[in-house]
Amino acid sequence: MLESIEWLRSFILNYPSFEYFVIFAGSVLGGEPALFLLGFLAAQGIVGVVPIILLSYIGAFVPNAIWYFLGNTNLMKN
Repeated sequence: MLESIEWLRSFILNYPSFEYFVIFAGSVLGGEPALFLLGFLAAQGIVGVVPIILLSYIGAFVPNAIWYFLGNTNLMKN
């Protein structure tokens, strides 16, 4: 686990333009464990708190909206 956190830290520090993509993709694909990891990275000062709050909210909302609208399709009603 420590090696993966160190790799992610190195990736974000070397490519700061990908920081927002990592936050958004992590919260969409990783769910709550990714949010805990992002909170840990924010506490260490690697990423900013404000981008994590905004992008994590959007990233957690998008999959929920997709599942909601998927449930209203004719395929799921049958």
